[in-house]
Amino acid sequence: MKVAVILPEFELYDSLKGGAIAKWVYNIYSRSDFPYVIFGIALVQDKYKVDTKFINLNSVFIRVFKRVPVIRRIVGLLYILKCKRYLNDYDVVHLHNSFYLIEYLRKFGYTEKIILHLHNNFLDKLSKEKIEYLKENVTEFVFCSKAILKTSGVTGKVIYNGYDHNYFYFKTRSNRDTNLNIGFVARIDHNKGLHALLLALRDIKKNVPNVILHIAGNESNPRKLYERRMIKMISGLNKEFGNFIVLHGKLEHRELGNLYRKLDCLYAFSLDREAFGMNLIECLASGTPVMVNMIGGVREAVVRDSFQIKDNSVESIVTRVIEHRMNKEFWKNEVIIASGVIESVYNWKAIARDWKKILLAL
Repeated sequence: MKVAVILPEFELYDSLKGGAIAKWVYNIYSRSDFPYVIFGIALVQDKYKVDTKFINLNSVFIRVFKRVPVIRRIVGLLYILKCKRYLNDYDVVHLHNSFYLIEYLRKFGYTEKIILHLHNNFLDKLSKEKIEYLKENVTEFVFCSKAILKTSGVTGKVIYNGYDHNYFYFKTRSNRDTNLNIGFVARIDHNKGLHALLLALRDIKKNVPNVILHIAGNESNPRKLYERRMIKMISGLNKEFGNFIVLHGKLEHRELGNLYRKLDCLYAFSLDREAFGMNLIECLASGTPVMVNMIGGVREAVVRDSFQIKDNSVESIVTRVIEHRMNKEFWKNEVIIASGVIESVYNWKAIARDWKKILLAL
């Protein structure tokens, strides 16, 4: 069996700038004993390209226009045309997220098996006609969490994402830092709920004067209105209470692991949706508890119900911060239990074995 892996046209196949999909593809196919090739876009040579078989579909047109909705279909068409001549040599196309490319694959004559691998809720808002078309043309649907599968309207398999043991691991903490270090690690958009934490900070600061908030994931030059609003709120709070909010920007895995181990707790308040929550797994694997909304795939990621926060109200958030400060030993034990499950379920070797079973069953 030969597998052609097609990354989304907006995903860079890069160890630093690539996202969760690029990481999944690299960690699974670098362990594969099936013949395969990965099609995608890359700008620089790094270990992802060295360690795997990769064909670069990069072009100026795709780079410039891939984010423009009105010509997204043209970009997709060009993307498939660039890899079309290779595909007839492969028994399986493993397509990530870009379900709308299936129509082009079939129109251009690809008649073999297609796996549609979805890393977010993309099918739950499609029409019945589009869902039926996908059912007729997709051999196997694969989802990143049971929660996403449940809302998809199709039957399929679940294959999780994994974490890197080299960066996210337990380490004995220094007792020299007497501050209460809390964290927020995610891109800065409304759904991730940073505003809920910022709105609670005045009350948190009054009850826990030595609290420090660490934020990672912010852009160095924010363009989105929401992120600019959050930066303005942060600036105002820092002026009011002293510089107790630290913006770390986007961090590499090594830096991110060090940050998780520094934190006393990570807070995550996704509002409407959350496919899974890799940051939560990485944080727990690093020995740090999390406080979360149990939304979407978050429950599968954090393992323990004790990490759930009642709601996003100021009162609930402040109460949890105080509870955490007073009961650190309890949360330490909860992390140990959760991390044991995480280590066995979300390691790349186990996920690669599960993926091989899916391929063999096609």
